[in-house]
Amino acid sequence: MSYFEIVIIIGKSIMGVGLFAMPYAFSCVGLFFGIIFLIAMGFLIVMCLRLLLKIHHMVCIRLEKSMVMYDEMVVSILKDMNDGVPRIVLELAKCFTNIILIFYYIDIGAVCVDFIGDILRNLSKVEGMRYPSHYTLIFFPFFMLINLSEDLHKMIVISILGNILIINSTIMGIVYSLQKDNSNDWKIVTRKLYYYPRFFGFVFCSLSSPGLILAIEHSSQRLWSYNKLYGILNQCMTIITCIHLIVGIIGYIKCGSNVSENFIYNIQKDDDG
Repeated sequence: MSYFEIVIIIGKSIMGVGLFAMPYAFSCVGLFFGIIFLIAMGFLIVMCLRLLLKIHHMVCIRLEKSMVMYDEMVVSILKDMNDGVPRIVLELAKCFTNIILIFYYIDIGAVCVDFIGDILRNLSKVEGMRYPSHYTLIFFPFFMLINLSEDLHKMIVISILGNILIINSTIMGIVYSLQKDNSNDWKIVTRKLYYYPRFFGFVFCSLSSPGLILAIEHSSQRLWSYNKLYGILNQCMTIITCIHLIVGIIGYIKCGSNVSENFIYNIQKDDDG
């Protein structure tokens, strides 16, 4: 893939529905810790992805393959650490890795599908369809067809459309927030510690996408520039983190503690602006 295609795919794989939940995430910890924790988590996620790519390179060289899966990486690393690792331990490690990935992406997919269903429910205003599960069932075959695609090139058009819709919705929310009076209900620091795990969950769900990182690298035309200090991955993650930071700050200051988990819902439907 070209530089433009990589940027589009990374942007769509990471920048999703979690972006609209950033103001709510900020309301869980307050403005100060929201900024600090978001920057710190963005940095740690990038470092972990870069470390993952370096380990992947080492395992590929040792196994003489162009690309290996996560379960193969785990098995190879365990064998390098100790030649006497029992086979059952290797099999359990492989199964555990696959189970974690499956649960992770089922969770991410469920959030996205529920988000789309809820948006369609609010737009249609059809009586008797008060829960997004109806729309989820209607669009489920379409979602399945998208997930069956193994070629990232075929996803470029859909990814471009998705990025346009997300950026357009984000700009609308930001413009609305800047035009109207801010809420006085926002706080510098939230003292309710039991809300803090929600912040980390929202940010991690929004910024991390380990599954596509290896596939994107494998399809890159400029493999040498993908994982460099000033490479494509760092550039994209920096921009995406800044976008999440801007949306979180502006949305939280505008709506305060009453912000919805999807801050677009805080825009009044009868607002002439």
